[in-house]
Amino acid sequence: MNVHQEVMSPDESYLPPGERVYVPPVGRTAVYRCYDAKRTLLYVGMTADPIVRFQRHRRTSSWWPSVDPTRTYILWYGSRQAARQAERELIVANRPPWNVRD
Repeated sequence: MNVHQEVMSPDESYLPPGERVYVPPVGRTAVYRCYDAKRTLLYVGMTADPIVRFQRHRRTSSWWPSVDPTRTYILWYGSRQAARQAERELIVANRPPWNVRD
């Protein structure tokens, strides 16, 4: 499995238009984990573009203000299928409170 890990602060993702300096890797999908200051895992998600997804969370997710920007982690996967499997495994194993369960 081809995985790359990086840490990205959600606060850095709110760059004004025209000042976007982050370009997601082409053909890869990210699984991200958002924690609060107490190191509680709040949410696990999957996206091809974390910046756009974090901006959407900022506008629509009631839990987003609780996210500690220094505790947001991103793992890049070589395929969407591999990322989807990793996301599901993390959700099942950790049961983040803001992930919707079937």
